[in-house]
Amino acid sequence: MESMKFIAKAFLIVSFIYAIFVQSTFPRFTVDDAYITFRYAENLALHGELNWNVGENPVEGYTGVALPVILAGFIKLGVSPISASRWIGIFSFWLGWLMLFLIAKKLKLPKVGLGGILILYATTPILFTHSFSGMETMLFAATALSAIYFLISGADNWFLAALLSVGLVRPEGAALAVFFILAAGFVKYRYYPDEFRAFIKSFIFVYFFPALIYFFWRWNYYGQLLPNTFYAKSVAGFQLGVAADIFRFIRFYLALPVLAGLFLWSAETDWLKEKIKKDYWNWRFLAPMAAGLLFCAVVFLVLSRAHLIANFSTRFYVPFLAVLWVGLILIWHLGLSATERLKIEQPARYQFIVFMFIALVSYQALFQIVKLKDEIRFASQQIILQEEEHNLIGKTLKNILPPTESVIVYMDAGAIPYFSKLRAVDFGALNDETLARNKLSSAQRLDYFFSQNPGAVAISSVNAERLDYGAEAQAIVSDPRFKNYVLYKRYIPRDPDIKYYEFVYLRKDLYHK
Repeated sequence: MESMKFIAKAFLIVSFIYAIFVQSTFPRFTVDDAYITFRYAENLALHGELNWNVGENPVEGYTGVALPVILAGFIKLGVSPISASRWIGIFSFWLGWLMLFLIAKKLKLPKVGLGGILILYATTPILFTHSFSGMETMLFAATALSAIYFLISGADNWFLAALLSVGLVRPEGAALAVFFILAAGFVKYRYYPDEFRAFIKSFIFVYFFPALIYFFWRWNYYGQLLPNTFYAKSVAGFQLGVAADIFRFIRFYLALPVLAGLFLWSAETDWLKEKIKKDYWNWRFLAPMAAGLLFCAVVFLVLSRAHLIANFSTRFYVPFLAVLWVGLILIWHLGLSATERLKIEQPARYQFIVFMFIALVSYQALFQIVKLKDEIRFASQQIILQEEEHNLIGKTLKNILPPTESVIVYMDAGAIPYFSKLRAVDFGALNDETLARNKLSSAQRLDYFFSQNPGAVAISSVNAERLDYGAEAQAIVSDPRFKNYVLYKRYIPRDPDIKYYEFVYLRKDLYHK
Protein backbone atom coordinates (compact mmCIF):
# COMPACT_ATOMS: atom_id res chain seq x y z
CA MET A 1 0.00 0.00 0.00
CA GLU A 2 1.26 3.42 -1.00
CA SER A 3 -0.09 4.99 2.18
CA MET A 4 1.95 2.56 4.29
CA LYS A 5 5.13 3.42 2.39
CA PHE A 6 4.41 7.11 2.85
CA ILE A 7 3.86 6.73 6.61
CA ALA A 8 7.02 4.62 6.95
CA LYS A 9 9.07 7.31 5.19
CA ALA A 10 7.36 10.05 7.19
CA PHE A 11 8.27 8.33 10.48
CA LEU A 12 11.89 7.98 9.37
CA ILE A 13 12.26 11.55 8.11
CA VAL A 14 10.43 13.11 11.06
CA SER A 15 12.60 11.18 13.54
CA PHE A 16 15.72 12.57 11.87
CA ILE A 17 14.54 16.18 11.43
CA TYR A 18 12.90 16.40 14.86
CA ALA A 19 16.05 15.19 16.65
CA ILE A 20 18.23 17.67 14.78
CA PHE A 21 15.82 20.52 15.56
CA VAL A 22 15.65 19.69 19.27
CA GLN A 23 19.41 19.28 19.58
CA SER A 24 19.97 22.64 17.89
CA THR A 25 17.60 24.43 20.28
CA PHE A 26 17.97 22.47 23.54
CA PRO A 27 19.54 24.48 26.42
CA ARG A 28 23.32 23.99 26.64
CA PHE A 29 23.53 22.92 30.26
CA THR A 30 25.87 20.72 32.25
CA VAL A 31 24.63 18.89 35.33
CA ASP A 32 26.68 19.33 38.52
CA ASP A 33 27.67 15.65 38.78
CA ALA A 34 29.43 15.87 35.41
CA TYR A 35 32.05 18.14 36.96
CA ILE A 36 33.11 15.21 39.13
CA THR A 37 34.15 13.39 35.97
CA PHE A 38 35.78 16.56 34.66
CA ARG A 39 37.89 16.85 37.82
CA TYR A 40 39.17 13.29 37.43
CA ALA A 41 39.85 13.86 33.73
CA GLU A 42 41.73 17.11 34.42
CA ASN A 43 43.84 15.54 37.17
CA LEU A 44 44.73 12.69 34.81
CA ALA A 45 45.58 15.02 31.92
CA LEU A 46 47.56 17.59 33.93
CA HIS A 47 48.99 15.55 36.82
CA GLY A 48 48.93 11.95 35.63
CA GLU A 49 46.57 10.88 38.43
CA LEU A 50 43.07 9.50 37.90
CA ASN A 51 42.22 10.78 41.34
CA TRP A 52 39.96 13.19 43.23
CA ASN A 53 42.69 14.99 45.19
CA VAL A 54 46.14 15.04 43.61
CA GLY A 55 48.83 13.52 45.81
CA GLU A 56 46.44 11.66 48.10
CA ASN A 57 45.42 8.01 48.25
CA PRO A 58 43.60 7.33 44.93
CA VAL A 59 39.81 7.36 45.12
CA GLU A 60 37.49 6.00 42.41
CA GLY A 61 34.47 8.28 42.60
CA TYR A 62 33.58 8.43 38.90
CA THR A 63 30.94 6.15 37.38
CA GLY A 64 32.99 4.47 34.66
CA VAL A 65 36.59 4.85 33.56
CA ALA A 66 35.92 5.37 29.85
CA LEU A 67 34.56 8.92 29.93
CA PRO A 68 37.20 10.54 32.20
CA VAL A 69 39.98 8.91 30.15
CA ILE A 70 38.45 10.10 26.86
CA LEU A 71 37.97 13.60 28.28
CA ALA A 72 41.58 13.62 29.53
CA GLY A 73 42.64 13.07 25.92
CA PHE A 74 40.57 16.07 24.82
CA ILE A 75 42.04 18.20 27.61
CA LYS A 76 45.51 17.25 26.40
CA LEU A 77 44.47 18.58 22.97
CA GLY A 78 43.30 21.85 24.53
CA VAL A 79 39.57 21.11 24.36
CA SER A 80 37.38 21.93 27.37
CA PRO A 81 35.85 18.82 28.98
CA ILE A 82 32.51 20.66 29.02
CA SER A 83 32.51 21.03 25.23
CA ALA A 84 33.99 17.57 24.66
CA SER A 85 31.40 15.83 26.84
CA ARG A 86 28.62 17.63 24.97
CA TRP A 87 29.88 16.46 21.59
CA ILE A 88 30.32 12.93 22.95
CA GLY A 89 26.69 13.00 24.10
CA ILE A 90 25.42 14.20 20.71
CA PHE A 91 27.57 11.63 18.88
CA SER A 92 26.28 8.89 21.20
CA PHE A 93 22.67 9.90 20.51
CA TRP A 94 23.15 9.46 16.77
CA LEU A 95 25.19 6.30 17.18
CA GLY A 96 22.28 4.87 19.17
CA TRP A 97 19.85 5.98 16.42
CA LEU A 98 22.03 4.28 13.78
CA MET A 99 22.42 1.06 15.79
CA LEU A 100 18.67 0.83 16.36
CA PHE A 101 18.14 1.37 12.62
CA LEU A 102 20.66 -1.38 11.76
CA ILE A 103 19.18 -3.78 14.34
CA ALA A 104 15.70 -3.28 12.90
CA LYS A 105 17.03 -3.83 9.38
CA LYS A 106 18.94 -6.94 10.44
CA LEU A 107 15.83 -8.40 12.06
CA LYS A 108 13.90 -7.58 8.87
CA LEU A 109 11.40 -5.34 10.58
CA PRO A 110 8.98 -3.96 7.93
CA LYS A 111 9.54 -0.33 7.03
CA VAL A 112 6.57 1.03 8.96
CA GLY A 113 7.90 -0.68 12.09
CA LEU A 114 11.44 0.56 11.41
CA GLY A 115 10.20 4.13 11.10
CA GLY A 116 8.09 3.64 14.22
CA ILE A 117 10.94 2.46 16.43
CA LEU A 118 13.15 5.33 15.26
CA ILE A 119 10.50 7.97 15.90
CA LEU A 120 10.00 6.57 19.41
CA TYR A 121 13.77 6.75 20.00
CA ALA A 122 14.10 10.24 18.53
CA THR A 123 11.21 11.67 20.57
CA THR A 124 12.24 10.13 23.91
CA PRO A 125 12.65 13.41 25.84
CA ILE A 126 15.20 12.26 28.41
CA LEU A 127 17.68 11.33 25.65
CA PHE A 128 18.15 15.00 24.81
CA THR A 129 18.78 15.85 28.45
CA HIS A 130 21.38 13.09 28.70
CA SER A 131 23.00 14.13 25.40
CA PHE A 132 23.90 17.50 26.91
CA SER A 133 24.26 16.70 30.62
CA GLY A 134 27.98 15.87 30.46
CA MET A 135 27.38 12.38 31.88
CA GLU A 136 28.04 8.97 30.31
CA THR A 137 24.37 7.94 30.01
CA MET A 138 24.03 8.24 26.22
CA LEU A 139 27.45 6.70 25.65
CA PHE A 140 26.31 3.64 27.60
CA ALA A 141 23.06 3.32 25.62
CA ALA A 142 24.92 3.65 22.30
CA THR A 143 27.61 1.09 23.14
CA ALA A 144 25.00 -1.35 24.50
CA LEU A 145 22.98 -1.09 21.28
CA SER A 146 26.20 -1.52 19.30
CA ALA A 147 26.99 -4.74 21.16
CA ILE A 148 23.50 -6.09 20.45
CA TYR A 149 23.80 -5.21 16.76
CA PHE A 150 27.16 -6.97 16.40
CA LEU A 151 25.75 -9.99 18.27
CA ILE A 152 22.88 -10.23 15.78
CA SER A 153 25.28 -9.71 12.89
CA GLY A 154 27.63 -12.49 14.02
CA ALA A 155 30.63 -10.12 14.05
CA ASP A 156 32.30 -11.74 17.07
CA ASN A 157 35.32 -9.45 17.42
CA TRP A 158 33.21 -6.28 17.16
CA PHE A 159 30.63 -7.77 19.50
CA LEU A 160 33.24 -8.52 22.17
CA ALA A 161 34.97 -5.15 21.70
CA ALA A 162 31.62 -3.36 22.13
CA LEU A 163 30.92 -5.36 25.29
CA LEU A 164 34.33 -4.41 26.67
CA SER A 165 33.57 -0.76 25.92
CA VAL A 166 30.12 -0.80 27.51
CA GLY A 167 31.62 -2.28 30.69
CA LEU A 168 34.15 0.54 30.86
CA VAL A 169 31.45 3.17 30.40
CA ARG A 170 29.25 2.03 33.30
CA PRO A 171 29.51 -0.84 35.82
CA GLU A 172 26.22 -2.31 34.55
CA GLY A 173 28.05 -3.06 31.34
CA ALA A 174 29.91 -5.88 33.08
CA ALA A 175 26.60 -7.65 33.76
CA LEU A 176 25.52 -7.08 30.16
CA ALA A 177 28.81 -8.59 28.97
CA VAL A 178 28.58 -11.67 31.20
CA PHE A 179 25.05 -12.59 30.12
CA PHE A 180 25.53 -11.92 26.42
CA ILE A 181 28.90 -13.67 26.21
CA LEU A 182 27.43 -16.74 27.91
CA ALA A 183 24.45 -16.65 25.54
CA ALA A 184 26.60 -16.21 22.44
CA GLY A 185 29.02 -18.94 23.56
CA PHE A 186 26.16 -21.36 24.24
CA VAL A 187 24.60 -20.74 20.81
CA LYS A 188 27.98 -21.24 19.11
CA TYR A 189 28.63 -24.46 21.01
CA ARG A 190 25.21 -25.95 20.34
CA TYR A 191 24.40 -24.80 16.81
CA TYR A 192 27.70 -23.72 15.24
CA PRO A 193 30.38 -26.02 16.72
CA ASP A 194 32.81 -25.19 13.90
CA GLU A 195 32.80 -21.54 15.06
CA PHE A 196 32.96 -22.22 18.79
CA ARG A 197 36.75 -22.48 19.03
CA ALA A 198 37.25 -19.25 17.08
CA PHE A 199 34.72 -17.53 19.37
CA ILE A 200 36.58 -18.65 22.49
CA LYS A 201 39.84 -17.42 21.00
CA SER A 202 38.30 -14.04 20.22
CA PHE A 203 36.81 -13.90 23.71
CA ILE A 204 40.22 -14.49 25.32
CA PHE A 205 42.13 -11.91 23.29
CA VAL A 206 39.47 -9.26 22.57
CA TYR A 207 37.60 -9.28 25.88
CA PHE A 208 39.09 -11.40 28.67
CA PHE A 209 42.74 -10.28 28.63
CA PRO A 210 41.98 -6.53 28.24
CA ALA A 211 39.31 -6.78 30.96
CA LEU A 212 41.72 -8.69 33.23
CA ILE A 213 44.45 -6.11 32.71
CA TYR A 214 42.04 -3.30 33.54
CA PHE A 215 40.73 -5.13 36.63
CA PHE A 216 44.23 -5.72 38.04
CA TRP A 217 45.19 -2.13 37.30
CA ARG A 218 42.22 -0.69 39.18
CA TRP A 219 42.64 -3.19 42.02
CA ASN A 220 46.30 -2.19 42.35
CA TYR A 221 45.60 1.53 41.89
CA TYR A 222 42.51 1.94 44.06
CA GLY A 223 42.86 -1.05 46.37
CA GLN A 224 39.19 -1.99 46.32
CA LEU A 225 36.91 -4.25 44.32
CA LEU A 226 34.14 -1.76 43.52
CA PRO A 227 34.01 2.02 42.93
CA ASN A 228 33.18 4.39 45.78
CA THR A 229 29.89 5.18 44.07
CA PHE A 230 28.68 1.63 44.77
CA TYR A 231 29.42 1.85 48.50
CA ALA A 232 27.92 5.35 48.78
CA LYS A 233 24.65 4.34 47.08
CA SER A 234 24.15 0.95 48.66
CA VAL A 235 21.46 0.61 51.31
CA ALA A 236 20.26 -2.22 53.49
CA GLY A 237 17.07 -3.76 52.15
CA PHE A 238 14.73 -3.57 49.20
CA GLN A 239 13.49 -0.09 48.26
CA LEU A 240 9.85 -0.47 47.23
CA GLY A 241 9.66 3.13 46.08
CA VAL A 242 12.55 2.67 43.64
CA ALA A 243 11.04 -0.56 42.30
CA ALA A 244 7.69 1.17 41.72
CA ASP A 245 9.48 4.07 40.02
CA ILE A 246 11.19 1.69 37.60
CA PHE A 247 7.88 0.08 36.68
CA ARG A 248 6.37 3.54 36.09
CA PHE A 249 9.29 4.41 33.84
CA ILE A 250 8.88 1.25 31.74
CA ARG A 251 5.13 1.78 31.54
CA PHE A 252 5.62 5.42 30.50
CA TYR A 253 7.82 4.57 27.50
CA LEU A 254 6.74 1.06 26.51
CA ALA A 255 3.13 0.36 27.52
CA LEU A 256 1.53 1.79 24.37
CA PRO A 257 4.22 0.47 21.97
CA VAL A 258 3.84 -3.04 23.42
CA LEU A 259 0.06 -2.69 23.19
CA ALA A 260 0.49 -1.72 19.53
CA GLY A 261 2.50 -4.90 18.99
CA LEU A 262 -0.08 -7.06 20.75
CA PHE A 263 -2.78 -5.46 18.62
CA LEU A 264 -0.86 -6.71 15.58
CA TRP A 265 -0.62 -10.14 17.16
CA SER A 266 -4.39 -10.33 17.32
CA ALA A 267 -4.47 -10.60 13.51
CA GLU A 268 -3.38 -14.22 13.25
CA THR A 269 -2.96 -15.83 16.67
CA ASP A 270 -2.90 -19.41 15.36
CA TRP A 271 -0.31 -18.57 12.70
CA LEU A 272 1.79 -16.70 15.28
CA LYS A 273 1.71 -19.68 17.61
CA GLU A 274 3.07 -21.95 14.89
CA LYS A 275 5.58 -19.31 13.75
CA ILE A 276 6.99 -18.91 17.25
CA LYS A 277 7.12 -22.67 17.78
CA LYS A 278 8.89 -23.21 14.46
CA ASP A 279 11.35 -20.27 14.24
CA TYR A 280 11.69 -18.79 17.71
CA TRP A 281 11.21 -21.57 20.24
CA ASN A 282 14.87 -22.60 20.18
CA TRP A 283 18.00 -21.60 22.03
CA ARG A 284 19.40 -19.61 19.10
CA PHE A 285 16.64 -17.12 19.81
CA LEU A 286 15.88 -17.78 23.46
CA ALA A 287 19.49 -17.55 24.76
CA PRO A 288 20.07 -13.90 23.70
CA MET A 289 16.55 -13.00 24.86
CA ALA A 290 17.23 -14.61 28.24
CA ALA A 291 20.52 -12.70 28.44
CA GLY A 292 18.71 -9.40 27.91
CA LEU A 293 16.02 -10.22 30.47
CA LEU A 294 18.58 -11.38 33.05
CA PHE A 295 20.51 -8.15 32.55
CA CYS A 296 17.33 -6.13 33.16
CA ALA A 297 16.56 -8.23 36.25
CA VAL A 298 20.04 -7.70 37.73
CA VAL A 299 19.93 -3.94 37.08
CA PHE A 300 16.46 -3.84 38.65
CA LEU A 301 17.65 -5.67 41.79
CA VAL A 302 20.76 -3.50 42.16
CA LEU A 303 18.84 -0.24 41.70
CA SER A 304 16.03 -1.30 44.03
CA ARG A 305 18.61 -1.77 46.79
CA ALA A 306 20.37 1.54 46.19
CA HIS A 307 20.01 5.16 47.21
CA LEU A 308 19.87 6.73 43.75
CA ILE A 309 21.81 9.96 44.07
CA ALA A 310 21.11 12.48 41.26
CA ASN A 311 18.71 10.31 39.28
CA PHE A 312 17.80 13.32 37.14
CA SER A 313 15.66 12.51 34.09
CA THR A 314 15.65 8.88 35.33
CA ARG A 315 19.18 8.42 34.02
CA PHE A 316 19.76 5.17 35.94
CA TYR A 317 16.85 3.57 34.07
CA VAL A 318 18.12 4.26 30.53
CA PRO A 319 19.93 0.86 30.37
CA PHE A 320 16.50 -0.80 30.43
CA LEU A 321 15.51 1.06 27.27
CA ALA A 322 18.54 -0.09 25.27
CA VAL A 323 17.53 -3.74 25.76
CA LEU A 324 13.75 -3.36 25.75
CA TRP A 325 13.72 -1.44 22.46
CA VAL A 326 15.23 -4.52 20.81
CA GLY A 327 12.54 -6.67 22.42
CA LEU A 328 9.95 -4.24 21.04
CA ILE A 329 11.43 -4.69 17.54
CA LEU A 330 10.94 -8.45 17.86
CA ILE A 331 7.32 -8.04 19.03
CA TRP A 332 6.57 -5.70 16.13
CA HIS A 333 8.35 -7.95 13.63
CA LEU A 334 6.17 -10.91 14.55
CA GLY A 335 3.00 -8.82 14.56
CA LEU A 336 3.63 -7.12 11.23
CA SER A 337 4.55 -10.49 9.69
CA ALA A 338 1.18 -11.82 10.85
CA THR A 339 -0.76 -8.92 9.31
CA GLU A 340 0.82 -9.57 5.91
CA ARG A 341 -1.38 -12.67 5.65
CA LEU A 342 -4.49 -10.50 5.79
CA LYS A 343 -3.63 -8.20 2.89
CA ILE A 344 -5.39 -10.20 0.20
CA GLU A 345 -7.92 -12.28 2.13
CA GLN A 346 -9.16 -9.60 4.57
CA PRO A 347 -7.99 -6.18 3.33
CA ALA A 348 -10.42 -4.19 5.51
CA ARG A 349 -9.29 -5.96 8.68
CA TYR A 350 -5.68 -5.53 7.62
CA GLN A 351 -6.13 -1.78 7.15
CA PHE A 352 -7.85 -1.40 10.52
CA ILE A 353 -5.18 -3.32 12.45
CA VAL A 354 -2.30 -1.46 10.81
CA PHE A 355 -4.11 1.85 11.28
CA MET A 356 -4.45 1.15 15.00
CA PHE A 357 -0.76 0.23 15.18
CA ILE A 358 0.24 3.50 13.50
CA ALA A 359 -2.19 5.47 15.68
CA LEU A 360 -0.79 4.02 18.92
CA VAL A 361 2.83 4.61 17.85
CA SER A 362 2.00 8.16 16.73
CA TYR A 363 0.19 8.89 20.00
CA GLN A 364 3.20 7.67 22.00
CA ALA A 365 5.55 9.84 19.93
CA LEU A 366 3.31 12.90 20.35
CA PHE A 367 3.01 12.20 24.08
CA GLN A 368 6.80 12.13 24.34
CA ILE A 369 7.12 15.34 22.31
CA VAL A 370 4.78 17.10 24.75
CA LYS A 371 6.88 15.89 27.67
CA LEU A 372 9.99 17.50 26.18
CA LYS A 373 8.96 20.79 27.80
CA ASP A 374 9.72 19.27 31.21
CA GLU A 375 13.26 18.43 30.11
CA ILE A 376 13.79 21.90 28.64
CA ARG A 377 12.60 23.44 31.89
CA PHE A 378 14.93 21.22 33.89
CA ALA A 379 17.92 22.07 31.68
CA SER A 380 17.15 25.80 31.82
CA GLN A 381 16.97 25.71 35.62
CA GLN A 382 20.22 23.78 35.77
CA ILE A 383 21.95 26.53 33.81
CA ILE A 384 20.79 29.09 36.37
CA LEU A 385 21.64 26.81 39.29
CA GLN A 386 25.15 26.17 38.01
CA GLU A 387 25.99 29.69 36.89
CA GLU A 388 24.57 31.48 39.94
CA GLU A 389 25.48 28.93 42.61
CA HIS A 390 27.86 26.00 42.07
CA ASN A 391 30.09 27.36 39.30
CA LEU A 392 30.20 30.83 40.82
CA ILE A 393 31.10 29.47 44.26
CA GLY A 394 33.92 27.39 42.84
CA LYS A 395 35.38 30.32 40.91
CA THR A 396 35.01 32.63 43.93
CA LEU A 397 36.79 30.23 46.29
CA LYS A 398 39.64 29.89 43.81
CA ASN A 399 40.10 33.66 43.87
CA ILE A 400 39.81 34.30 47.63
CA LEU A 401 41.48 31.23 49.18
CA PRO A 402 45.14 30.18 49.10
CA PRO A 403 45.66 27.10 46.88
CA THR A 404 46.88 25.16 49.93
CA GLU A 405 43.47 25.35 51.61
CA SER A 406 40.65 22.81 51.31
CA VAL A 407 36.87 22.91 50.97
CA ILE A 408 34.13 20.63 52.29
CA VAL A 409 31.09 20.36 50.04
CA TYR A 410 27.80 19.17 51.49
CA MET A 411 26.34 17.72 49.21
CA ASP A 412 26.91 18.82 45.59
CA ALA A 413 30.59 18.16 45.03
CA GLY A 414 30.78 18.79 41.30
CA ALA A 415 31.44 22.28 40.04
CA ILE A 416 32.65 23.71 43.38
CA PRO A 417 35.70 21.41 43.61
CA TYR A 418 36.25 21.54 39.83
CA PHE A 419 36.37 25.32 39.53
CA SER A 420 38.02 26.02 42.89
CA LYS A 421 40.95 23.64 42.17
CA LEU A 422 41.20 23.16 45.94
CA ARG A 423 41.59 19.94 47.86
CA ALA A 424 37.98 18.87 48.39
CA VAL A 425 36.11 16.62 50.81
CA ASP A 426 32.87 15.33 49.35
CA PHE A 427 30.38 14.78 52.17
CA GLY A 428 28.07 13.13 49.68
CA ALA A 429 30.64 10.32 50.03
CA LEU A 430 30.96 9.59 46.29
CA ASN A 431 34.56 10.79 46.25
CA ASP A 432 35.57 10.16 49.83
CA GLU A 433 36.82 6.70 50.75
CA THR A 434 36.39 7.15 54.50
CA LEU A 435 32.75 8.18 54.25
CA ALA A 436 31.82 5.73 51.49
CA ARG A 437 33.38 2.55 52.83
CA ASN A 438 33.12 2.95 56.59
CA LYS A 439 29.80 2.85 58.39
CA LEU A 440 30.50 5.86 60.58
CA SER A 441 28.12 6.85 63.33
CA SER A 442 26.64 10.35 63.36
CA ALA A 443 29.20 11.44 65.98
CA GLN A 444 32.06 9.96 63.97
CA ARG A 445 30.90 11.76 60.83
CA LEU A 446 30.88 15.05 62.74
CA ASP A 447 34.35 14.37 64.10
CA TYR A 448 35.57 13.56 60.60
CA PHE A 449 34.07 16.81 59.31
CA PHE A 450 35.91 18.99 61.79
CA SER A 451 39.13 16.98 61.61
CA GLN A 452 39.56 18.26 58.04
CA ASN A 453 39.78 21.89 59.24
CA PRO A 454 38.67 23.20 55.82
CA GLY A 455 39.18 26.77 54.76
CA ALA A 456 35.66 26.87 53.36
CA VAL A 457 32.42 24.94 53.74
CA ALA A 458 29.65 24.92 51.13
CA ILE A 459 26.35 23.48 52.38
CA SER A 460 23.18 23.04 50.32
CA SER A 461 19.87 24.27 51.67
CA VAL A 462 16.21 24.10 50.65
CA ASN A 463 15.48 27.29 52.60
CA ALA A 464 16.85 30.66 51.54
CA GLU A 465 16.59 32.30 54.96
CA ARG A 466 18.11 29.64 57.18
CA LEU A 467 20.19 26.56 56.48
CA ASP A 468 17.89 23.58 56.05
CA TYR A 469 19.22 20.35 54.55
CA GLY A 470 18.41 17.63 57.03
CA ALA A 471 19.42 16.69 60.54
CA GLU A 472 23.13 16.15 59.85
CA ALA A 473 23.63 19.54 58.19
CA GLN A 474 21.87 21.15 61.14
CA ALA A 475 24.08 19.20 63.57
CA ILE A 476 27.19 20.46 61.77
CA VAL A 477 26.31 24.16 62.00
CA SER A 478 25.00 23.72 65.57
CA ASP A 479 28.18 22.05 66.77
CA PRO A 480 30.31 24.33 69.02
CA ARG A 481 33.30 23.66 66.75
CA PHE A 482 31.47 25.36 63.88
CA LYS A 483 31.84 28.70 65.70
CA ASN A 484 35.22 28.82 64.00
CA TYR A 485 33.35 29.52 60.74
CA VAL A 486 31.59 32.66 59.52
CA LEU A 487 28.84 32.85 56.91
CA TYR A 488 30.46 34.38 53.84
CA LYS A 489 27.47 34.45 51.51
CA ARG A 490 24.15 32.85 50.68
CA TYR A 491 23.78 32.05 47.00
CA ILE A 492 20.18 32.46 45.83
CA PRO A 493 19.18 31.88 42.17
CA ARG A 494 17.09 34.47 40.35
CA ASP A 495 14.43 31.92 39.37
CA PRO A 496 11.94 31.75 42.28
CA ASP A 497 10.88 28.26 41.19
CA ILE A 498 14.33 26.93 42.08
CA LYS A 499 14.11 26.10 45.76
CA TYR A 500 17.76 25.21 46.15
CA TYR A 501 20.42 27.37 47.72
CA GLU A 502 24.04 27.29 48.86
CA PHE A 503 25.43 28.65 52.13
CA VAL A 504 29.18 29.27 52.02
CA TYR A 505 31.19 29.63 55.24
CA LEU A 506 34.82 30.63 55.67
CA ARG A 507 37.14 29.78 58.53
CA LYS A 508 37.46 32.85 60.75
CA ASP A 509 41.13 33.53 60.06
CA LEU A 510 40.49 33.48 56.29
CA TYR A 511 37.27 35.48 56.59
CA HIS A 512 38.99 38.31 58.49
CA LYS A 513 41.82 38.39 55.95
